[in-house]
Amino acid sequence: MFNIKKIILLSALAINGTAWADLNTGLVAHYPLDEAVGATVAHDSAGSVDGIVEGGTTFAPGMGVLGGAARFDPATGDYITMGDNFGFTNTSFSIQAWVKLDLGDTGGMPVIKHKAGIAAGYFLAINDVGDGCSEISKAHFYVAYPCSGVSTVEVNDGTWHQVIGVYDQTTQVSSVYVDGQFQAASSGGNVSIPTDAPFAIAGIMDGLNTSILSTYKGWVDEVRVYNRTLNPTEIQDLYLQTPQKPFASFVPSLSLTMKPGAKDDTFKLTGTFGLDVASDGVNPAKEIVALQVGDYTTTIPVGAFKLKFGKYVYTKILPEITLSITITPSGGANYSFIATAKATDLTRKAIPIEVGLSIGNEGTRATLFTNSLTARP
Repeated sequence: MFNIKKIILLSALAINGTAWADLNTGLVAHYPLDEAVGATVAHDSAGSVDGIVEGGTTFAPGMGVLGGAARFDPATGDYITMGDNFGFTNTSFSIQAWVKLDLGDTGGMPVIKHKAGIAAGYFLAINDVGDGCSEISKAHFYVAYPCSGVSTVEVNDGTWHQVIGVYDQTTQVSSVYVDGQFQAASSGGNVSIPTDAPFAIAGIMDGLNTSILSTYKGWVDEVRVYNRTLNPTEIQDLYLQTPQKPFASFVPSLSLTMKPGAKDDTFKLTGTFGLDVASDGVNPAKEIVALQVGDYTTTIPVGAFKLKFGKYVYTKILPEITLSITITPSGGANYSFIATAKATDLTRKAIPIEVGLSIGNEGTRATLFTNSLTARP
């Protein structure tokens, strides 16, 4: 009787988008903000609730995490309003926005359905917005009180961040996620209070219900509105699938060792990548690093990598997996990497396999195909 152990070696044949779970279920609005310069309407690609562009709002093709993005400044009264929509009375909902504030900026609210000074509606907020729940440089999600709590990740650092707020009507809990990772949640008892305030990007209705005030300075991209809760896996998938700045080159190779038992498989992902000429550079010690091998994904927080003898090194031993990643500068804008995992379960991985690596807002995924398959006694 043989104890079959499969050793699969894979190499990249093509760089493609990955096969993710369908994240369109419950998606009632999606604002890619890919409008042309000077556009007066922000189109809803998932529904029919287009936004009216106000003030000096600037669209910049190619400046977002995916295509274009919109730039807002209170000095010129910038915002986009969608009218009294997405009220979500007595139902769960989730809101996503990718944001990029100027380094050290102290405002404001990128997505809002709320009247100033009135405890109703909801909003995503960065920094201290005066609601008694916020903190400079941190993100939070307001849906009545108590608030979600603030993120541990600093969001006003001059780079792109994904911010998601989730409200669960069943548990009456509001939660905030940054860059695919859970940050904080309310203690419960959040009763969502409806409002006729307009849903807006970077604008809030004043307390007298007379005008919309610009309340955010910086970039916004990829605003998504769901009429349900997103779960942690879906939130991480949304983060990982957003093609940020692609590597100029990405040449991975993967070996899998699969045994018949549980939690006794391994993988080893090695390769090289090079940065684009427009890259701002990467620093694994000071940026979030995300790794994907098939349906296994992990997001490694800022500060987890350590610089040792010129190499960025991360090792984590958990009950479900032992993971080690080393990223090594190899001259100029080129790097090599190696990622190994033990005590995991790969038996349900499909061939071909999607793999990916991202550092900060730069990264790429590739499709890997089988080169050889052997069985050993």
